[in-house]
Formats: sequence, structure tokens, C-alpha cells
Amino acid sequence: MGDFRLAKTLDKEFEMTVSSILPEVLTVLNRFEMELSYFSTFWFITMFTFDLNPQAVKQFSIMHE
Repeated sequence: MGDFRLAKTLDKEFEMTVSSILPEVLTVLNRFEMELSYFSTFWFITMFTFDLNPQAVKQFSIMHE
């Protein structure tokens, strides 16, 4: 769980989906030098928190501050 490969995979798949359906969103984010994962990562954490232990959630949150 240390390197969060699943989260990175989810972020990449989500970015590809958004890219194909809503490319304007990525264009705007790129203009402001932001990555979609800035939003999607915490959304995924919210969705899957019930499956993670509290220490894992805390560690992940600290890594993305």
C-alpha cells in the first residue's frame, strides 16, 4: 500500500475517460497548470474510505498536501 499504485491507476483511467468525454476540462486545467488528480484522488479516497484503515487514509492525505 505504500506506493498507492491503485490510486495512480484510477487517476490515469479517470483522466483518459475525461479526456475522451470532456476534453475542455483538461484544457482548462492545463491552462492553470493543474492536474485532474488534484480533484479525483480525494474523490476516490472519499468513495473508498470505508475499505481503508484510518492510518492509510491519514498517510495518503499527508502525501498529497
